[in-house]
Amino acid sequence: MVSLTHITQLEAPPSIVWKLLTDTTAWPRYAPVRSVIVERPGYENHNGVGQIRAIRTWAGIVREEVTAFEVERRLGYTLLSGAPVRDYRGVITLEPAGDQTRYQWEVQFEASLFLAPVLALVARRTMRSTMRGFAQELRSNE
Repeated sequence: MVSLTHITQLEAPPSIVWKLLTDTTAWPRYAPVRSVIVERPGYENHNGVGQIRAIRTWAGIVREEVTAFEVERRLGYTLLSGAPVRDYRGVITLEPAGDQTRYQWEVQFEASLFLAPVLALVARRTMRSTMRGFAQELRSNE
C-alpha cells in the first residue's frame, strides 16, 4: 500500500480554507485540474457525503465520491474510476492554529509493484503543486 501525507500551514482560518476547498469551481485555478463536473450532489449538503464528481485532468477523467464531510474540519473521498489504482482513499483535515490553519492531506492506495513507485511520485508532486497553488489562491482572495 502507498501512503502519502502532506502537511502545510495556511495563512487563513479554517472557515476560509474550507470555503475554497469545497468550491469545486475554483479547483482549476490552483490545482492541475481542467474542470470539475458534479455528477451527483451530496445527500445533505451539495458538497457533502455522497457527492460524485468527475475531474478532468491532463491525463483524463477521474471520478471521486465524498465519504466524509465535517464542516471546517474534515473531507474524505474515494476514487471511483480513472486511475490505475485500487482502494484509493484521501482525507483532508483542517486544524485551527490561531488565525491560521494546519492543513493535512493524506492519501492511500494500492497499485501494482511496477506502478506503485511511479504513481507515488506523481501523487506526491500533485499534492505539493496543489498545495502551493491553494496557498497562492488564498493570498489572492485576501
